[in-house]
Amino acid sequence: MISHSPSMLDAALAYAALGLPVFPLHTPKDGRCSCGKPNCSSPGKHPRTHNGFHDATTNVVQIREWWGQWPDANIGWPTAGWVVADFDPKSGGLESFNRLLTEHPELEHVPRNLTGEHPQGRGVHLRFRQNGVKVKNSSGLVAPGVDVRADGGYVVVAPSLHPSGVRYEWGVGEEPVVPKWFEALARGEADGQESKPTFEELLARPPRPGERDHWVTKAAGHLARKHRDDGFNAYQEACLGVVWPAILDKADYPIQEFQKTIGSIWKKDQGRGGGRLPDDGKPRIDAAELAWVQAEQAWEALEDYNRPPHLFRSGGNPVRLETDDNEKPRLRQLTQDRLTHELDRAATWVALNADGDEVKKNVPVQVVRRVLAAPDFPLPVLVRLVSAPVFGRSGEVQTEPGYHPDSRTLYVPDDGFEVDLPPENPSDIDLAQALDLINELLWDFPFKDEASRAHAIALLLLPFMRDLIDGPTPLHLLRKPTPGTGASLLVHVLLYPILGQPPSFITGCNNDDEMRKRLTAIFREGPVAIPFDNLTGHLESPHLAGALTSLMWGDRILGGSDMGGWPVRTVWAASGNNLTLSDELVRRTALIHLDAGVAEPWTRANWRHPDLPKWVKEHRGELVWAVLCAGRAWLSRGRPRGRASRGSYEDWSAVMGGVLDVLGVPGFLGNSDELFEHADPERDANLWLVENWWAKFQEQRKRASELFGSLGSDPDFPFDFGPDFGNQRAQKFGTHLGKINGRIFPLEDGAEVRVRRTDKKHSGTFKWYLENSGGTGELAL
Repeated sequence: MISHSPSMLDAALAYAALGLPVFPLHTPKDGRCSCGKPNCSSPGKHPRTHNGFHDATTNVVQIREWWGQWPDANIGWPTAGWVVADFDPKSGGLESFNRLLTEHPELEHVPRNLTGEHPQGRGVHLRFRQNGVKVKNSSGLVAPGVDVRADGGYVVVAPSLHPSGVRYEWGVGEEPVVPKWFEALARGEADGQESKPTFEELLARPPRPGERDHWVTKAAGHLARKHRDDGFNAYQEACLGVVWPAILDKADYPIQEFQKTIGSIWKKDQGRGGGRLPDDGKPRIDAAELAWVQAEQAWEALEDYNRPPHLFRSGGNPVRLETDDNEKPRLRQLTQDRLTHELDRAATWVALNADGDEVKKNVPVQVVRRVLAAPDFPLPVLVRLVSAPVFGRSGEVQTEPGYHPDSRTLYVPDDGFEVDLPPENPSDIDLAQALDLINELLWDFPFKDEASRAHAIALLLLPFMRDLIDGPTPLHLLRKPTPGTGASLLVHVLLYPILGQPPSFITGCNNDDEMRKRLTAIFREGPVAIPFDNLTGHLESPHLAGALTSLMWGDRILGGSDMGGWPVRTVWAASGNNLTLSDELVRRTALIHLDAGVAEPWTRANWRHPDLPKWVKEHRGELVWAVLCAGRAWLSRGRPRGRASRGSYEDWSAVMGGVLDVLGVPGFLGNSDELFEHADPERDANLWLVENWWAKFQEQRKRASELFGSLGSDPDFPFDFGPDFGNQRAQKFGTHLGKINGRIFPLEDGAEVRVRRTDKKHSGTFKWYLENSGGTGELAL
């Protein structure tokens, strides 16, 4: 026995070193569970992570991260591919253990773990390897008080803390293949060495604690055979009239659970009777069973069918992986019709005809509805669809096609796409080669400054390294003074290496409500990037600003009343001619300024790559290699943090700045001042307003009409509110004050003032005033 108590982290790493994936569980503390629920039904035994045992891994970095966050977390071990027999003392498990040990002496050599301390003794786990035959979780089928954990289950392992105060112990030894007799008992297909009491003998001895499920199975089996020719209704009435009253302890045994059990017994018995359909390899579900029972069995069938996964959870709702007309992957919501299609392939619905023969049935509509109404879909969570290898949260490059729980991404490579991986510790020569490839890509673009070029390279790198950044990422704005400078082309070639196809640009989002709807529709697709193109004038969108600093996007699902929530892990880009930004957007933006310095930039000649999209397509594998080389170099050098920082984007600044430093690219975040200068088209006018307002009235409270009467008559008044009909100009001035209400502006003497409006009206109107905020901090744009 392993009875010593190493740290939980050391123990978790030891299991991983043996090839056994682990995941963190809650911990019992002072008689309560660390989850905080006062009536927790499984203290110290349920997962801390969102996907439970589906998150289990042998990745050392992830394990260190988990137990760094929860040092005392218990350790869970998924039992897929294994069979663990759990003998529970409080339910008669130790009596069953001793009996089976007597009947099958070979069990003496099976590795056994010790679990919790009970008055009857300590619980026991026996560990086996599966024999190539799928074994499901079960309770009471093998013997009273014996639970089986296999595919789809997990157990708590040493040195985890049991609620009884003792620590689990791991029994050393090589696990044998599960014996055939045990395997049959675990599947409910045999009675093993147990005697077969008559129905009268069963009724004469009602089940003791821990024997109920086993006893009901045997009693219902007798009645199923007796009423085989009478039909299900007669059988059910007999069970409810005789078996149900004989069960003395019904405290935690609802009648619905009893009905589910006897329904299963009937189905198995009937399958032994008349003609049986040929085995199609799929689970069989009785279409005459209760709808809620069928729904539970349907989810079990879907979980088995969904390996490898093509059904996921996105935004809290089930979705399905499909392909578009270009054979590119996309996600679509799992509607009632689509789920029917999936269930028809995951299981076979059967019923018995008048002759007692099995016949196929359609998937019942009420079952489909119940499956869709489940409160928590047991499907893997999907955040992004990618078509190139990317870095997971642990820093590992995810090269295997398929779903990666580490980053919750699905890698679907294009046919024929291959990329050579750079060394895990790239040399300076490797880095120079990577930078040469990136420079070759950017050769023809007229960047105004080093910062613009650095931000373009950051946009190329970011989709591959997005999962190494915990927080949000900004909008990459490609600004140019003249059409035809190449901003759209630059976005195209920067995103092509990750997408494997030209990006789908978004245009014409001048209405904020339309912006919200578009973002919701896009997030549902698991996007890698959201590129806006050819934006004009002034960009102002509270919804876009909110998305740029959010980790989750929540909105009503289009076409319905349900709400959805999607992680924001996308990359943002936008292009426009002399585009100005609202106050909310300017601090959420990284500027890429292009300026060809000619009146008609599209007429330029001597291009290094006359057909750049074709060149990028042909060299996509090499460009992906260059990006992965830069990322691996940054990781192998200890993840150095960048020196420049941007508020709300500290982690993005640290990671991307650090990678660019390692790559030898200068200028990151060096053009922020230019962006702020072009942010607010009314910035200078507002500064004039507050400067003169403060000079005349200080903190006095004035009506908008009074302020306009005093300030609007100044020949330098910078606002044009049109012709004056009645008091329309004063009204427009009041509307403008509402737009800057709450804003802080710097004065020439270094002070700062905030525009304020009174909470209550005075003589029917609000009053306005400036509040001295003091300090000499930066302008809060």
